[in-house]
Amino acid sequence: MIAAFWSSAGGSVGVTTNLACFGSYYAARFQRKVMAFENHMPKHVGLEQALIPKREPRLIVREEPFYYDYRGMEQLLKILRAGYEPESIDQISISLLNDCLRYLPLSEQMCSSVYEYELNIVIEQLLQELDRRNDLVLVDTQAAENLTTKVILEQADLVVVNLLQEPGQIEEFWEQYAGLKEKAVFLLGRYREENVYNRTNVSRMYGIPRERIWVMPEYPLLSFLYEQGKIPDFLQKNLWASAGEKNYALIRELRYAAETLRAWEKEGRSV
Repeated sequence: MIAAFWSSAGGSVGVTTNLACFGSYYAARFQRKVMAFENHMPKHVGLEQALIPKREPRLIVREEPFYYDYRGMEQLLKILRAGYEPESIDQISISLLNDCLRYLPLSEQMCSSVYEYELNIVIEQLLQELDRRNDLVLVDTQAAENLTTKVILEQADLVVVNLLQEPGQIEEFWEQYAGLKEKAVFLLGRYREENVYNRTNVSRMYGIPRERIWVMPEYPLLSFLYEQGKIPDFLQKNLWASAGEKNYALIRELRYAAETLRAWEKEGRSV
């Protein structure tokens, strides 16, 4: 299954953080093989920062410039463009959570426009290869101006539409992206139940089944976890948090989203 994490809204709505949280929880909870990548070069921080723990300064060693030639997205693009089938994508990706979650790192040597151009040439083949080799493929998908975004949204089995609890964002999606609504799940970030646009009211006002509205509670610690690359480790440690524990609100919603998707998979459907 391919799930594109994307937003029709401008500005920062937490797409990367939400993907990192969901992917980490899902992989740890079900021990399923999950692959994550982004279709754009992050301007500041991206999936790598969210998923890979920062190293202590004394442990950092100089990496040779050709490091990503042999590992990561750049190497995979070279293989696909040459017309070959990758022998093992596992060998060129980064393993996390006991090998249940993998990430395809981007090369710092590659500029944004070149990456988008080269990815666009093989995007359909790339998605097919990743889908064939993994239980779930998560794509951090940039806004519509990206060359590959349209293809990814079309090929995805599920589009996780990241929004905030603001009426304009929901209505804009309904007006401009109605073609995606049949395979869309709406993820409301920085969620507050007391907001008038809570899950119950959004479901009622827009006729969206409740199971297709996921939420990410406002959780200040997430910024720190993101910056330190500790999201996978944190969620694995709090996998079974129960009512009364301080992290329960966040875990409860990730558990709901992950279990909903797993149930759909077992039924042979995406939404």
